[in-house]
Amino acid sequence: MRLLLAGLLIMTSIARAEPVPQLPVLVDIYGVSEGSYLNIRSEPRLDAPVIGTFQPDDTGIEIVGWEPTARWLQVNVGERSGWVWRNYVGLSETTEPRLRCFGTEPFWSQTVTEDGVRWSTPAETADGRLIIANYPTEPDPRGLPRAFYGEYLGSGRVIRVLIQHGQCSDGMSDQSFALSATMTVTQYGQQGAPQSGCCSIAP
Repeated sequence: MRLLLAGLLIMTSIARAEPVPQLPVLVDIYGVSEGSYLNIRSEPRLDAPVIGTFQPDDTGIEIVGWEPTARWLQVNVGERSGWVWRNYVGLSETTEPRLRCFGTEPFWSQTVTEDGVRWSTPAETADGRLIIANYPTEPDPRGLPRAFYGEYLGSGRVIRVLIQHGQCSDGMSDQSFALSATMTVTQYGQQGAPQSGCCSIAP
């Protein structure tokens, strides 16, 4: 798992003048004094309403977007997204990414685990063998797979998730994600209709 997603951690810090080169990334809170907190605002401006806060020791926060100047970074909080000032976050040195793709109507998720891959729906949970597919031939600069398969022995199923970069909404909340997904289930050689979804690397 660490080798699979290590390429995601390519920045020394995102509290810099240039935009974030690749999303999503995980960050930790830096430079917020003890007893204080970092505001999460509803829009990328200082006078926007505060919709949440991060504590000085919060870690593993997923950045899913930024506004044109890259001064504000987009995060998810609760069932919505918000914005934090870039100068108080830096690349996470403590949290390992966890790749999870999911969709609604119908609900499904496939998550890369330490031992393989886990498929989940409201009706079942199954553990399977992870198969990584990096295509087209040009690799993702972060080390993120272009697609990953879950092979579930005994059920005759292979579940493929194709990952693409781009803003994504789960259709059920006001959260935003930086990766979209297309999922297909093939069972005993019969392929089902593709289902759309989003992906996250949040722990």
